[in-house]
Amino acid sequence: RAAGRYFATHRAPAARTGQRRGRLRQRPIPELQQLRGEHRSVEACVISDASRVVAPMPGRQAEIFGRFDLRDARLFGLNIGRANDERQAIAIRYDGRELEVAGVVFPLSLSEDRDILTLHLFIDRSVMELCVNDGGACATSIAALPDDAAITLLSEGGAVNVTQLDVWEMRSIWPSLI
Repeated sequence: RAAGRYFATHRAPAARTGQRRGRLRQRPIPELQQLRGEHRSVEACVISDASRVVAPMPGRQAEIFGRFDLRDARLFGLNIGRANDERQAIAIRYDGRELEVAGVVFPLSLSEDRDILTLHLFIDRSVMELCVNDGGACATSIAALPDDAAITLLSEGGAVNVTQLDVWEMRSIWPSLI
């Protein structure tokens, strides 16, 4: 544990492959799709200088996949927590140069020819794992979510085009123990 964050947590199974410039790419293994339960899909929309609750969390175990076109926005954010209460949220923010995940900031550049950000999250009770842009960057965070958590998207300084947002309830691999 360092600076209030946990660095040794369990991880969802991932395939690790090489990438250009010698960087490691981590992608969730396709077998995780077998754990998907109820599915919700959010219709494509535009969020401009606002925040909007887009979906309730399906439970304490979930998978979320989103594709966002950030061409006009200065800042994009995704919160998971009580609607309109950022104190209880897992907050993800991207400002064009840095990605902030639950208070931890690291550099992130999108491809020069694209302004597309993809976020693939796995939430298992209090552990959140995030893969960004097809595994080009990954982060893990510990945060207790309230039972009535919702997904909120926000933009500042322009519009974000939400081209895809899918949310699945995730079933446990240990159904007899829960």
